[in-house]
Amino acid sequence: MRRPNALLVVLALTIVAVSGPATAARDTLIVGMPTDVPIFDTHKATGLHNGSILNQVSEPLVRLTTEGTVVPWLVESWEQSKDGRTWSLHLRKGVKFTDGTPFNADAVRFNLERFRKHSIGKATLAMVEAMEPAGEHTLKVTTRAPYAPFINSLGYHWIVVYSPLQVQKVGDENLHTAPVGTGPYKFVHHKRGQEVRLEANDQYWGGRPKIRAIVSRPYPDVSARLLALESGDVDLIFHVPPQDAARLARNRNLAVHTPASARVIWIYLNTQWGPFKDKRVREALYYAIDREAIVKNIFAATASVLHSPGPIGAYGYTAQYDRYAYNPDKARQLLKDAGQASLAFTIHHSPGRYLLSGQVLEAVQGYLKQVGVSVKIVDLEWGTFLSCRRSPSRRTSFRPPTSAGARPTATSTAPSRTSARRSGVRRGTTCRSTRVTSSTGCSPSSSPRSTPRSGSRRSIGCRTS
Repeated sequence: MRRPNALLVVLALTIVAVSGPATAARDTLIVGMPTDVPIFDTHKATGLHNGSILNQVSEPLVRLTTEGTVVPWLVESWEQSKDGRTWSLHLRKGVKFTDGTPFNADAVRFNLERFRKHSIGKATLAMVEAMEPAGEHTLKVTTRAPYAPFINSLGYHWIVVYSPLQVQKVGDENLHTAPVGTGPYKFVHHKRGQEVRLEANDQYWGGRPKIRAIVSRPYPDVSARLLALESGDVDLIFHVPPQDAARLARNRNLAVHTPASARVIWIYLNTQWGPFKDKRVREALYYAIDREAIVKNIFAATASVLHSPGPIGAYGYTAQYDRYAYNPDKARQLLKDAGQASLAFTIHHSPGRYLLSGQVLEAVQGYLKQVGVSVKIVDLEWGTFLSCRRSPSRRTSFRPPTSAGARPTATSTAPSRTSARRSGVRRGTTCRSTRVTSSTGCSPSSSPRSTPRSGSRRSIGCRTS
């Protein structure tokens, strides 16, 4: 089947975090995050912007390294049947949810079924045909056909486990108010817009945590987040602009960490809309953007150019394929050949959630303008952005950085009309292509930024997480 999306400006990111010395003298870690936690139920989340906090409460079955290596976690080992369709998952023994509920095969089946019912990422497990416990600590999963990356798919960041008893107790719709997992920390409270508090799980299967409590506070403004760290109000912050990271590294009281990341950023093109149906147009847009300049000038070399949709370590990834190196002359010729020398379109974007997103888009806008393409940037609230991105009328959208987790299906099941139907997601009926009907609509004419904002970098960019 023809894929309805093309990916433009594909970059891999490095996450920059900075920590201070305060935790050495205290047993509470205070973290400054870019946003508040949207929802404490990953099966129903539309984005895991604070996954580092969520994953302290609920855990995955396996973990994936940035190189794509599968690390056993709550699933300790597995075997595949000779016909390639049945997987035997052997679960870690001695694990309990923090409410005392046993972690067993029934609990895993319950969570996988719940994920397949609710999650917008449910297509990740679309290949599953049946699940059946084979004893207390073994779950047999049968796929519709042999599927080699099945274990890899279990590392998807939305696939975690919650206590079935807690879901029954509070109700499926209310789990986010009091989640119970197997993780090193227990959920205490979430004061929306103020803080999230977690306390150590002394019975954690991996050993008692050394830090007794974690408090997460939202600082949407980068400057405020930096000030909170430097003044000692918080101990750790994420998503530090590269230029500030260099300055903070010179502070003896702070430590800058730049771990490798599987996060990828891109721009989606709806290949079933008008000009984007023409391969020459899509190729022209790719040739028009200098991704190396984006990495150098906006990310200060803390990102890297990717030559395939998935991150380094994903199935099929290659660093040898650079077919679309920056070539504005070729871009102009392709547009001319396609009869689109004066192409114009809109890119939807949700501002303020991700580091440098505005600079990235304005840079892309500038590059495309140089080859005769007019781009209007429409800023939308996050929920509206998601609806628009899934709408059949959507032409382009600036995808938030996401962790593809070294899974090829992360992009093959990205927001297409098929995957939206499969996941039960509404396709954004408020999104229109011709005119704006409200200030939150996703019409190409709503809340546009057709020129860069003052003080913004004009190089070329893609957004950071």
